[in-house]
Amino acid sequence: MDTTKEGSKWPEYIKMATSQLNDHNIYNLFFPYKNTPGHPKRNEQLAMAKQLISFIEANVKW
Repeated sequence: MDTTKEGSKWPEYIKMATSQLNDHNIYNLFFPYKNTPGHPKRNEQLAMAKQLISFIEANVKW
């Protein structure tokens, strides 16, 4: 979950890697850095789920 920590180069590496796949059905969604120890708690999970649902509704055409 440190991918989006301030100063991390991982988001750019991930974007570069997925763009090289040339597959328009592969998306990147980066959750904000949670800055709390351990596995995400219930409220953090719910916030990520809401963000993921919104992202899917906006980008995936069924």
